[in-house]
Amino acid sequence: MKCLVLVDQKTELVKKVCSVLERASMVIEVCQPQLLEKKTSNALNSFTHTVLVQTECEYQITVLFGEALQEVAHTAMLGLRLDWLSMAREQQSGIMVAQSLPHAEEFPIHHDGKGVFVNLPSPFLGKRHSTFALGLREGCTFNWTAKTSYGEVVALSESSNRYLLNLHDEVLFGPIGEVILKNFLAISPSKPKPRRYNLGGPIC
Repeated sequence: MKCLVLVDQKTELVKKVCSVLERASMVIEVCQPQLLEKKTSNALNSFTHTVLVQTECEYQITVLFGEALQEVAHTAMLGLRLDWLSMAREQQSGIMVAQSLPHAEEFPIHHDGKGVFVNLPSPFLGKRHSTFALGLREGCTFNWTAKTSYGEVVALSESSNRYLLNLHDEVLFGPIGEVILKNFLAISPSKPKPRRYNLGGPIC
């Protein structure tokens, strides 16, 4: 198996992700989204998993990530730090964004025990990353998989192998984050029909 780590810049979170992947004997490649188009079809098809780590909440960067995802649409996907999805709130993304409680607070987080949350206690204590609460509009293709005790969405899934998380780096750096990443590696990739998959634009 081979994992693409798609990043806008190399951060401590990226180093943590790569460390867990390497310990799981995963072949990894770290790449910026704008460089993915230079790869051959064979190189792109060799990836089985994709982890996204976008740290800058800029619309143009979000668009680049969305375009890059089209190139690896066959992979299982895990997006970290959902706060950048707030950039799409003026578009009809299907994900609602609203003011919320301070993100620095620790909340009980309840989850469905499936996918990336297998073998994790429910609830576990953790923090959201952004100051926005996330919800789903009717008809959105994403479903919630984890919420705080206040009902704020902190994890979304689309199908059984695409996940988006809004957990704080403190959670992702710790034992919970390591289990989430290992669970993700156990998820099989799929071969969906080619389609526009742009997280910076319409999702639903």
